[in-house]
This record gives sequence, C-alpha cells and structure tokens, in this order.
Amino acid sequence: MSVFVHLHGHTYWSLLDGAAPPRQLFERAAALGMPGIAVTDHGAMYGTAECYLLARRISREMGKEFRFIPGVEVYVAPRSRFDKDKSRGDDANWHLVLWALDNVGLSMLYRLVSRSEMYYKPRIDKQLLAELIEECGQGHIAGSTACLASETSRLLLEGRYQDARAAACLYWELLGKDNFFLELQDHGLEEQRLVNQGLLRLHADTGIPVIATNDYHYVEPEHAFLHEVVVCIQTGKQLSDEDRLQFQNDQAYLKSPQEMLEIFADQREALARTVEIAERCQVQMDFDTVHLPRFDLPPGFQSADDYLRTLVYQGAVRRFGEISQAVRERLDYELKVISEMGYSDYFLIVWDFVRFAREQGIPVGPGRGSAAGSLVAYCLYITNIDPLRYGLLFERFLNPARVTLPDVDMDFCYHRRNEVIEYVVRKYGAERTAQIITFGTLKARAAVRDVARVLGVPLRKADALAKAIPFGGSLDSALVTVAELKEAYEQDEEARRVLDTARYIEGFPRHASTHAAGVVIAPRPLELDMPLQQADSDKVVTPYVTQYPMGILEEMKFLKVDFLALRNLSVIRETVEWVKKNHGIELDMDAIPLDDEETYTNIFHTGLTGGVFQFESEGMRRLLQDFQPESIEHLTLLNAMYRPGPMQYIPTVIRRRNGQEEVSWPHPDLEDLLRETYGIMAYQEQVMAVAHHFAGFSLGEADLLRRAIGKKKQEIIDAERQKFVEGAAAKGYSEELARQIYSDIEKFAGYGFNKSHACAYAFIAYQTAYLKQHYPTEFMAALLSSVMGKDKNRKLGEYLSECRAMGITVEPPDINRSEVTFVPRADGTITFGLAAIKNVGENAAQTVVEQRVSGPYKSLLDLCVRTRLNKDTLLSLIRVGALDCLGESRAKLEAVLEQVIQAAADYNRSRHSGQASLFDVASVDTRAFSWEVGTEIAEYDEHKRLQYERDLIGVYLSGHPLDQYREQLKEWGVTPSRDLEKCLQNEEVLIAGVMVESRRILTKRSEEMAFVTIEDQTGPVEVIVFPRVFEQCRGCLTGESILIIEGRNDSSVEEVDFSADDEVEDERLDREFKAKVIASAVYTLEEWQQKAVQAPKRRKKTELVIDADGLSEETLVQLRKLLTQFPGRMPVLLHFERPKELYLRLDDRFRIDANRVAEVYREVEILVGKGRVYQHIQ
Repeated sequence: MSVFVHLHGHTYWSLLDGAAPPRQLFERAAALGMPGIAVTDHGAMYGTAECYLLARRISREMGKEFRFIPGVEVYVAPRSRFDKDKSRGDDANWHLVLWALDNVGLSMLYRLVSRSEMYYKPRIDKQLLAELIEECGQGHIAGSTACLASETSRLLLEGRYQDARAAACLYWELLGKDNFFLELQDHGLEEQRLVNQGLLRLHADTGIPVIATNDYHYVEPEHAFLHEVVVCIQTGKQLSDEDRLQFQNDQAYLKSPQEMLEIFADQREALARTVEIAERCQVQMDFDTVHLPRFDLPPGFQSADDYLRTLVYQGAVRRFGEISQAVRERLDYELKVISEMGYSDYFLIVWDFVRFAREQGIPVGPGRGSAAGSLVAYCLYITNIDPLRYGLLFERFLNPARVTLPDVDMDFCYHRRNEVIEYVVRKYGAERTAQIITFGTLKARAAVRDVARVLGVPLRKADALAKAIPFGGSLDSALVTVAELKEAYEQDEEARRVLDTARYIEGFPRHASTHAAGVVIAPRPLELDMPLQQADSDKVVTPYVTQYPMGILEEMKFLKVDFLALRNLSVIRETVEWVKKNHGIELDMDAIPLDDEETYTNIFHTGLTGGVFQFESEGMRRLLQDFQPESIEHLTLLNAMYRPGPMQYIPTVIRRRNGQEEVSWPHPDLEDLLRETYGIMAYQEQVMAVAHHFAGFSLGEADLLRRAIGKKKQEIIDAERQKFVEGAAAKGYSEELARQIYSDIEKFAGYGFNKSHACAYAFIAYQTAYLKQHYPTEFMAALLSSVMGKDKNRKLGEYLSECRAMGITVEPPDINRSEVTFVPRADGTITFGLAAIKNVGENAAQTVVEQRVSGPYKSLLDLCVRTRLNKDTLLSLIRVGALDCLGESRAKLEAVLEQVIQAAADYNRSRHSGQASLFDVASVDTRAFSWEVGTEIAEYDEHKRLQYERDLIGVYLSGHPLDQYREQLKEWGVTPSRDLEKCLQNEEVLIAGVMVESRRILTKRSEEMAFVTIEDQTGPVEVIVFPRVFEQCRGCLTGESILIIEGRNDSSVEEVDFSADDEVEDERLDREFKAKVIASAVYTLEEWQQKAVQAPKRRKKTELVIDADGLSEETLVQLRKLLTQFPGRMPVLLHFERPKELYLRLDDRFRIDANRVAEVYREVEILVGKGRVYQHIQ
C-alpha cells in the first residue's frame, strides 16, 4: 500500500519549463510503487489525453491499475480575468492547482482553460470558477493552494495572515469542504519553510485539510541540469549568465514515497491524503465514440445514406453519362462500406463545403491524399480524378478492416481558403469548430544547436555536430551510423556533454502554433470534450484553437478536415481570368487535353519548370530532362519517386525508360501491376495489389499489411509473411517465389508513395505547365503576383529571372502604368505590381490606381495631392523608379519630397476650406521647388540605383551588380549559389556576390567573427567568417560591396516548421535548401582581380564520362562497386546514345579521386572495354 502520490508537477507540456517526458515520468512513478500520478501543467492541458493513454498502457503492462489524475495549475487574475491594467496589479497571476475527480470535473477543467483570457499568462478568475461550480455542482473538481506563487502563499510571505486565511477559506467554501487542501512543499527553501508554518496555522485555525507535494519539474535529481538547459533555451540565456532564471537547487524531481516520508516525517496524514485524493479520481476518457455531426437533410429524405446515394448517382450521370456496370458495381461497393461504417454524414459534410466553394467560384484542387481513390468522392465532385481510369484503390482511403474516420484533405485557392472555413463555422457554430494546434518540437539538429548555445560551445563545433546528423534522423541512430559523430562523442568530452543533453530533450515540444490547415468539427460545443485556447494570430479564422494536436483528436475520433491553401490554384484561377480578358477565351481547366505535345516537349523535357507545381527544384528539373515524361502517368511516377527512399531507384527507372536496361518482374503474373513503374513497386497501391492478386489478401487486409510495414511493426510483418506464403501457395506459386516477393514488398512498402496523392498533384503540375506553355505572359504575371511580399520577395527574384529566360519583358514600376499586382499586357509584356514594393503594400497601391482614373499623374505634387501617401511610401516609389515617368531624376524628386508633401498638405487644407483657387494643382510642377535645393543634384549612380531596387523590391530589378563581370566569374570558376546544392559537403568552392547583410558577434574567447549574407543572380549564400579569417578581411565587410570568397561548402537541407501562416503543399516541403559556405579567405572584387592577374588560372572542373550503351545490369553493378574504391570529388556521368542521347549523372557516392584518374581509367576500361572512358571539361 503506497503512502504517497504526486499531485503537483510539470511535464514537458509546461512548454520549456517542465523537463519531464511523460513516458519516463510515469514509468518511474510506477516503478517507485505509486498507484498513480497527477500532471498539473501550467495554464494549459496540452498533454492530458496523451498522459491518460500512457497510464492506460502502463496499467496493461503491469496487470494492475496505474491511475492518471488529470489536473492543471491555473493562473488566477487578482480581479477579473478581463482586467488588464498593469498599474492596478493585474499582471500578478496567482497559481492554483485543480484536479478532475470524474468526467464532469474533466469537462469543467476544459471549460476553465478554454475560457482563460491572455494577459502575460492565460488567466481564469474566481467568478468563472464559481459559475462553473454553480452550474455543475461541487465534488467534481478539487484543488490546493499550489506553490509559493499562489495567492495564499504570497499573502503569508507578506505577513498578511488574515488576508491569507480569507483567500483560503473562499476556495474551501467554493470547491467544497472535502475538495480544497493546503499544500505543503519542501525543497529546502526558506520561503517554503515560512509558508508551511503559515499553512499549518491556517489548518489549525480553520480545519482546512493539508496535503504534501513536491512540485516536480523533472524525473531524477541529476536531471536538474537538463531542466536548467531547457529554461535557458526558453529564455534565450546561457548557463554562464548570472541573471538567468533558475531554480535554487536540485530538489524538484519525482521523489519516492520513502523520500517524502523522510521530508514530512511529522505530516504522515498529509501524505496519506494524497493517496485518498488519487483514489477519488474516477475519470474515464472516451476514445471509442465517433464524434460526427449530423448533416441536416433536405425534405423528402429519411437518412443520410439515402441522400448520399441520390447525390452520388446524380453526379455519376454528369461524370459518365451512361453508367456502366463497372461504375455501378464500384459505387455500390463504396456506398455499402461507407454506410456500414457510419460515415455517410461525413461525406455529406465534405460535399457541402466543397459545393459551397465551387458555387462561390473558389478554386478547388483535384484531390489530395488517398481520397482521390474514391469513386464516390469523384461523383460528388469532391475530387476530380477518375480512380477507375488511373487504377486508384478505395481501400487505400477507407478500409472496412481499419475502423478510423476517413481523411479527406482539400486544397483551396490561397486567397479564398478562409471563406470556406468561415462557411463551416457559420453552418456548425463557432463553439463547435476550431482550428487545430500544432507544436514545434526540438528536432535533433535544432536540439544540438540550442544546447551548444546554452553551454557556450563554439559555433564551429556546434555547427559541425549538428550537420553530422542526417536530415530527419534521430541522435540515437546518428551516433550509431555516423562515424565522425560517434568519434566526437567518444573522444571529446564537450561534444559528449552536448550530445547527451540534446538526446534527452530531443522531441520536446518547444512552442505552440496553429496547424496550417486542420479544422475539427464537433456535434456539441468543443470545450465540453477538450481544452481550447484563444487564437493568437489574425491568420486563424476560428475564435479558438484546440489544445490537443491532430493525432490525439484522431484517437478521440473527432471529425477533422484539412483545409489547405494552395498558391498554385490561385495562380491557375488568375491566369484563366487574364486569358479571358486578354484573348476572349474561356478556359475550362478540366477540359484541357492531357496529352499536349508542346507542354511536354517545351516545359517538362527542357526542365523549364519555374512555377510548375511540385517540379521546380533543381533536382526535379534534372530528373525531367533525363526521364522525358510524356503523360500524366509519367508525371505521377516522378512525383512519387522524387523522395527519400524511392529516389535510389530513379537511375534504374530512367535506364529502363530509355531502353538501356531490360524491364523485369519477379513473376510474369505481376507484369500488369508493375508495368507502369518499370518493374519497381513505387506506389503503396501496388504493394496492396500484389498482396491481393498474388496471395489472395483482401484489399482491406493488404492495406493493413502496407501500414504495418510502413510503421515497421515487426510482429505483424512476421505474422503476415506466413499468411502471404500460404496464400500464394493456394494460388499455385512456390514458397521460394512467395518469400522473395514478400521480401520485395517489405523493401518497397516502407517508402512506397500514395499513388492517389501523386496522381492528383500531377494534374495540378500539368495544368500549370499547360498554361505556362500556351499563355506564358498571363501565367507568369499571375505567378509573380502570387509571391509578392512573401519571404522578402525571394521567389519573386527567381520568377523574374524565369521571365527573362522566356523572353518576357517585365516593365519597371510606373505610377502611370502599373497596377496593384503584376498585369499581362496585350503586347506580351508584364507591368510591375506596385504592391510588391516595400513600404507600399496593397492599400497604398490601390489608392494610386484608383486616383489615376481621373488621368495620369503629371507631377510629384499632383501625386501627393491626389493620393495623400505617406513619406515612406513616396520615397520607396521614387527610389525604385516608379516616378521616372514624370521626367525628373530620382535624386531630385527625393531632395524636394518633404517640401512637396508640405505643399500638398497646404493645398488639401485650403481646398477643404473652399480656397483651392489660390493655385491650380495641375499647373504646379516639382521644377517650381527646385530652387529651394540650390545646386544641381546628381542622379543616383548605378550602384545606388541597384541597391535601392534590392532593398525595396527584394531583387535587383534593372540588372545585377555582377552582370558586367559574368564572363570573368565564369573564367575564375565561380560556383553560382544555386549550384552549391550539387557540391559535396566541405568541397572547396569559390563564390561571388554582393554583401547584403553582415552580423558581427563575439565568441566565447571575446574574438570577433561575422555572419555575412551575399547574393548572386541565383540567390543568397550565408557565409560564416570565423575569427582568423575575419581579422584578415574586416575591412572588406562594409557597405554593399562585391565580394569574392574562397571556402568550404557547408550547404544543407534544413527542416522547416509550418504554422497557419504558411502554405503547405506536400510533406516534401518540410525541408529547404540553405546555401552556406565557411570562408577561408574573403576578397573585394578589386583584390581578387589583382590576385587573378598574378596567380595562374583556376583549374576548370572536370567530369569522368563512361559510355554505357549496351552494358548489362551485372556490369553496371560491378562498375558502381569499382567507383566506390576511389572516393573523391570528381563527378561521374554515364553516357547513353540509344534510343536517344542522354547523360546520367551518378550521385555523390560514386564521385572519384581526381588524383587517381589514370588508375580509374585502367580499371574501368578493363570492365567496360577500351575507348569508352574519357574526361569532360566544364
């Protein structure tokens, strides 16, 4: 019989305050013999459902109950929670611990948390607590005086005993005599000793019962250090900072009952009372009930099943005309499954808001995820992909053997997505709809960097440790697989300390934000069933956001829909509108030919895919050029394969596609299933189909097998193997063949991609490419408008470069020609969008355009009088050349700007008073004010003009400072920033660019270093200049000078967290390329030119080329093994001439040592034949 249960403590869900992982915490509590544990995180209940499930799992493992007591440590406002006057003490938030004793109590805690008002902290007040208790009754929740930060404790420390007594008695009366407790704590602090004396006096005077707790923040005493690191990460401090927030000792850990007995030897009753409270907790969370709203049926229909069937068959007639037997059988099967699983209302709900979007002219995507495999969804116009034509499986979407809610994710126009969410909120009620929270977590690389910063580890070492971890991998796995990381861990004490600390906090939630798309819709007010919090971003449409993340809501079986904002749908819609306006053609994007030869030849074959959905990256462009796709099926395959895992089979697919390698299958009976992917199982649906056709699995069973392999559930995988072998034997196949095919399934199912999703997105890719080919000006204008103001106009620069490559002229900004956005003209040019200019924005741009209706602007004064724009906006327009049309120099306009603004203000005032006839604004020109300036003002020089363009537009508009040196840079062997992605880690590179940012810091040794950003025509590069190099080049790092930098490539693919402010297109987009170089020398352009004259020319890059026509697969395998024996930096290409000429660049694993080329020549020629190996100089 345990004598103590922890009733007060914090997990890592007290974000970056608690340092106790729930699993480790609960397992430790159970191991110490405690029958349960309470979690009372600060002001929120993010982890409540997770902790409940965890306790239930531990109970099953132990064979006896381990009870979880849901709780929260709320912040109580001194007055009303709506009062936010710091001068009246409203920033003082008192702590109060509350526990749920039953399900009603849990719902009460949810409502308390959900109705909190944010003022420094999320706060409740006593009135709200009283109202809920009056509504629900006493006995459902209990509470205590909490820690030193409670109202009672503070009053006791201030010597205000009577006030403390009144505060405690108020809660005692409010919660009920058996439901409020005075909480003793003893971490060895003097303040706690004084408060405990006061609390015991209160107990003696009032009879309020006493409990003892330990307010745990971590699990073991030695974790105090880890907790300090976590707090430093939250506050941006280092452990060496004297003013950092810190606990005074290491006592805030999960103490054992025996330790608590020793501390509170004279308060055994207080300890025993914690067990009594735990035993009173009878919370039973519900994870079985499906929380699905009922759809309001129109008159004449008795059930959702009937109405759904009617809508589906009406849609089928519109889709197919005459309904074939195959369509009817598939629809009847799907409707039967949907009905039996009780999901007809779900489909009606989704159909309804998609119908609303289409009726309002809001572009809707063709489908997303596995929903594209449903013929019912296709006939309801939820999706736009015919699953029968493209071989998509319904069971991949909805499996009768796997009882989970369907998951229909929808893409909508980026600009109008919120209208659809607003419709859902209006239809189902604001109290029943909420967007879903998401948590940024400390991933392995970020954890290493954060810990290193807190510990004061030099940046170079921290960066090297972080970079050694494979992208997306865990620290534990990296320490096993990455030799240099393992070596650093074993031999470097400082590195070991960083890595051990980072291993512990890896995966901790770091901050809360709103999921980019997820919305939950419930049949009753959400606050009854989950904690909510007020939305803190104007990008969030619903008034509240859930505190439970998406995974928990799915376990609780709530209806969740992803409303995704897809920029490309907005681009398609705007392009179609421009085509109608400029050419009088009404394009129906659902009716365009899917086999347009020009689109494939001129866009996909050439890799000219800037702005083409999912096919923009450099790697994808090279893949398109190698593969030469000719159909939607081909685009689907490339979309599915260009991902970690299946990417390794791309060379095989390309060789088979081009006839250089024979396509093979494990058995002829699988040819029909694998032909479209050249014998590779690229799709999850293929894995399911193979199990179905070859071993007799139902498609539902095959889907369960696919999921088990994907989630690496080895017990299920092993069990299913025998079932697969037996099923194959029943169909007449040998055991050896069955085991071989099952091994193939294991290999491919782990990373095979959802064909339904890839196919749907291939449609969007094709549509964007089609528009780019046939209506390039309209498409590029829409594309440019879609990225205005995003990420400092970074994509704007890329697309302006694409326009130049396409021969499309983008006119510079002009107040008398430009519109708010980019506009395609009939002459094939595009006018610049004024809203893309910094300090202008949409409202000011709209004003310029609207006021221009009465005629073009004739002078700066005319512009000021009509638009009343502020100085910053006018200055930006002048500096980017938008006022060049007035005939005055930019420098002169800037010089007289303040005078003109004043004159315009005087004119507008006099006009308002009826005296405008004093002077006629149309006759006043800026020349009238030039005499105030004095001497003639020189126009901006080219450098200043270009710099202003970059500062205010984000790109060099009329040119780039490097343009005039283009040939010299090529001669010197300068690597463009975009091509750093192709270089090896630590490869020596030479880069050039204009310095656009420089940030200097002091190292731990008080040495100066810098982070510099330079920019060339293809993008930015971050340059790290360590102290030794900095000392040599500090004079270079001023102004916006052109720099030439020698260094080592340190570029990488970085992880990106998405929130509601972001557009999310695909899971592939949670990573992006970051160009980075560690400088070994920095030169000004002039210094490098002198060095280049004196020094010999840089050796040009060379590549090894091997003629591979006719080589067998066995020879190619031997060739790859051979090349790995000469590791180095020289790229290797395979050259094929038949059926058409093709160069296939092998990946970095097969680069060779340039110093051993002769040796490689000999060995390769022995293998492939003489005369088939040569070098190509770039």
